[in-house]
Amino acid sequence: MDLVYSLNSCTKRSESMRKLSRKNSVSWPFCSSVHAEAMISDITVPSSWKIFGCENGLRLFKEAKHRDSHGGHWDDHPAIMAVGMVDGTSEAIFLAVMSLGPSRSEWDFCVYQGNVVECLDDHTDIIHKKLYSDWLPWGMKQRDLLLQRYWRREDDGTYVILYHSVVHEKCPPQSGYVRAHLKSGGYVITPVNQGQQSTVKHMLAIDWKFWKFYVRPSAARSLTISMLKRVAALRELFKGKQGIILPIACPGSG
Repeated sequence: MDLVYSLNSCTKRSESMRKLSRKNSVSWPFCSSVHAEAMISDITVPSSWKIFGCENGLRLFKEAKHRDSHGGHWDDHPAIMAVGMVDGTSEAIFLAVMSLGPSRSEWDFCVYQGNVVECLDDHTDIIHKKLYSDWLPWGMKQRDLLLQRYWRREDDGTYVILYHSVVHEKCPPQSGYVRAHLKSGGYVITPVNQGQQSTVKHMLAIDWKFWKFYVRPSAARSLTISMLKRVAALRELFKGKQGIILPIACPGSG
């Protein structure tokens, strides 16, 4: 599927079709699509997230819940978000994040191979990602992800990308890999400063499928945080290429 063609289709669709796509955006396996939309909408609401740290210029948040409001309790697979500023247009950053081709290796230290398994429509597809092993804890078997991906462009130039794990007959579990389960995840890329910069919010709630009972939940949490630090890599990529149009490959080319 040609990503640029899909992007143009996205921006040219009628308002009625845009409203329909928002209503029925993603069929989430563990909650309704309305709840999924609410989770992404909550990224923009400060009270829905509680900051717990700042690393490499990224603010780190965990999803705030009633039982967590007065203490330090963490779920086993918490929703964690990294927020950073990138010196690039929202469209350019969107294209970089969407690409599964060779250009991804310039910033994504987690994913070494990706491909589109099936295109469902102009805004939804199924993708398979294999992860590098060198950033995983010692002795941890390689992981992969099979995801349904949905994207859209808002009227203000904000791009929203949503992911969740799925099962697909064309991509069964593969030998040598443990398939991690992404409960929910995505990006919200919002233009600021007359569109010359963008605020990038990246959220993940992921079960890494540790089988050893003695592995502490904090290990899984640290792994998720490491993956979220790709926002800093994106920032450095665009900082080094200001004024240069990045050669972005189509999602199905890698």
